[in-house]
Amino acid sequence: MTLQQILFSQGFGTRRECTALISRGAVTVNGVVAVRSDEQTQFDTRDLCFAVQGVAWPFHSPAYVMLNK
Repeated sequence: MTLQQILFSQGFGTRRECTALISRGAVTVNGVVAVRSDEQTQFDTRDLCFAVQGVAWPFHSPAYVMLNK
């Protein structure tokens, strides 16, 4: 997944807002500040350690719930 997709799937806002977070330097991946060129880099989500605005966030796979009426 790209960094933008990861942030979007974790609920950090719209895709455009996630791109803005990356552009402002508010996202770190494994302790390194992500820059605009990292936006489309593919990241392995297993054991991914990222932080947004200095707060560490664990990656959680999306859960889908199906209901039958």
